[in-house]
Amino acid sequence: MSTPERIELFGVPFDVLDMQGALDRITGFIEADDDHLYQGVGVNLEHLQKIVEEPYFGEIVRPVDIILPDGWPPVALSHVFGEQPLPERVATPDLATNLLALSVKKGWGVYLLGAKEESLVGAVAAVRAAHPGVRIVGSRNGYFGEDDEAEIVADINASGAQILLIAITSPKKEEFVERHRAALNLRFVLGVGGYFDVLSGVASRAPLWLQKIGMEWSWRIVQEPRRMGPRYLHNIVFGRNVAEEAFRRALARVRQGRERPEGRSLHVAMVGPSLETIGGISSMVQTVLRAPELTDVDVRYFACSTAGSHPRKLARAITGPAEFAAALARGYRPDLVHIHLGGPVSLYREALYAQAARAHGIPTLLHVHGTHGLEAAVANSRLAAGTMRHLMRGASMVLVVNESAAAVVQGWAGPDVPVRVLHNPVDPDDLTILASHDPEPPVTVLYVGWIIRAKGVWDLLDAIPQVLARQPGVRFVLAGDGADFEEFQAEVGQRGFGPELEVLGWVQGEQRQRVYADADIFCLPSHSEGFPVTVVEAMTAGLPVAASRISGIPDAVIHDQTGLLFEAHDPAGIADALVRLVQDRELRVAMGAAGRERATTQFDRGTVATALLDAWTVGSGRD
Repeated sequence: MSTPERIELFGVPFDVLDMQGALDRITGFIEADDDHLYQGVGVNLEHLQKIVEEPYFGEIVRPVDIILPDGWPPVALSHVFGEQPLPERVATPDLATNLLALSVKKGWGVYLLGAKEESLVGAVAAVRAAHPGVRIVGSRNGYFGEDDEAEIVADINASGAQILLIAITSPKKEEFVERHRAALNLRFVLGVGGYFDVLSGVASRAPLWLQKIGMEWSWRIVQEPRRMGPRYLHNIVFGRNVAEEAFRRALARVRQGRERPEGRSLHVAMVGPSLETIGGISSMVQTVLRAPELTDVDVRYFACSTAGSHPRKLARAITGPAEFAAALARGYRPDLVHIHLGGPVSLYREALYAQAARAHGIPTLLHVHGTHGLEAAVANSRLAAGTMRHLMRGASMVLVVNESAAAVVQGWAGPDVPVRVLHNPVDPDDLTILASHDPEPPVTVLYVGWIIRAKGVWDLLDAIPQVLARQPGVRFVLAGDGADFEEFQAEVGQRGFGPELEVLGWVQGEQRQRVYADADIFCLPSHSEGFPVTVVEAMTAGLPVAASRISGIPDAVIHDQTGLLFEAHDPAGIADALVRLVQDRELRVAMGAAGRERATTQFDRGTVATALLDAWTVGSGRD
């Protein structure tokens, strides 16, 4: 089904566009070869309430050429009631700022109309300072009567402006444009609310973190409690309309039956971190979902967490479960909900998804990617222990990523819940450039992963001098990023390492292939692991592995066959393993070949996808 260009929410046809899409649409308007006056408007919760209470206002707004969500409420409502969710809030001040920047590149003239004279003067000065080269071809404050309008229209036309930014309250600005539509010689009009007051410094916008979590309204109440307080309090009345709409749709679902995606044999909802994040779970998901073996499965992904700032993470933690619950409320009924469980924080968050699924009678499959942090949480918190039991014992199946975790998880799940091992996959097609094992020095030791203490990278720093003392000329490359990256770089500098140690940032794509191909040995001195994808990637590239004997690593690396294992927290053991591999090229080549054979037959994408499909089939009760 094609993506709709517009969705209707409470009588308002919103355009399904993000910020860039809106700018592209407006550019098309301005550059169109016609004489139509295009108009844009941002609609927030107050506007929706006004449209419900005053149908006349809706008649003015609905014909507008581009209608965008000027706030988080319309976006949130679209996830519950829309045919397609709106991709993001397109705040009018941000849109106007981006449009002004675009006008500089395009050479468009801009006319500013509205606000008090002091705000208007300050806004013009601020725009010129922020956008050198901008063509502000005219301006007029917003305090005028209908008798002055003909003169204002004449001034706008004489200015040669292509864009009019109008900062007058609704519906006065829409009425002004409608009265003079035939006379105005413009290409595009955008209502900008209190934008001029913000530009001039008369008012201020909420901090970015408040904007991102949808609480900008609280900032406006603090600034203008007498004016904005009653306005936002009145918006609460809109909740009645939301409840009525929810009831109407629920009744329709009862009459029409369950919503089900068509054309697929199995329907799975998957809950996990945003696929834009860097990490083992997102890597695993993206790899396995590309497998041809899963072509006939309809998988709908729900991001429960994201990368970025703390406010952004908090916003996703709130909106994620709401979006999932909204989908279920609309009638979405997958055969199974697959929930990825990472660490202690995700335990409580993912419990919300599991509870929502079970409330609708949908089986849940839990996928535990590591037990180290979870074991500590369960041991030290009665709440965590109770949440874990509730999650596990209500599941139809639990997947773990290594053999050592299976016994731990079985204890949490009890004897009646099946627990299976599903190793993280690798796609051999992603690593087509294999290690050459060049006989010429230097021998290169590679680490790829998070630069955090739990990965043992400080132990590797301690081991490097020991290796160099016994085998001079060895080169070390560490590629990654993480919470301790800056501290690690400072430590490298303090210890006086030279060209023998190179610290890269995170590597992806062809650069990631190249670092594996240019290496001779892969080293992972980690203190805690689930089932490390980087180890399997290194094996796929034909590298021998020197790694800690912990958790899931022995599932991948067979000691003395595909690599060498040492105890965690042991720099001397790291050095012994590396020196043995550095000194014996034939051993490196043999272990690299054995590792590649093991990786491409035991942990390849197709093998893992086939096992996952069987788990989904059994877990959903469709076997």
